[in-house]
Amino acid sequence: MVYNHKQIRRFAEYGEILDDRYFANTRQTVLRFLVEHMRELGYVRRLDIDDDFTLEFSGENYSFKLSVYGVYIGKRRSQFIEGMLGTQPIMRSSKSETPSSSLV
Repeated sequence: MVYNHKQIRRFAEYGEILDDRYFANTRQTVLRFLVEHMRELGYVRRLDIDDDFTLEFSGENYSFKLSVYGVYIGKRRSQFIEGMLGTQPIMRSSKSETPSSSLV
């Protein structure tokens, strides 16, 4: 399949962190969730575009925003491809493996 000139789509997740104890795991947890959601829709990450995670303190809690970029390759193919590096698909090592576990 030709992967040239695929339109890049931004996926974003917003939320709040109410307790400082959850800082360490929030980014990784949300990233895994977002990548799996993308995969369910037939998208995979563009590995050559960094994800963007921002925090903002509002006086009582922290709000965050995570943006991840992906391209559509189809629901079936997305189960076997970890992500795209330019126009090259990077295959997953195992279908049951969490796709972002090796990237975080």
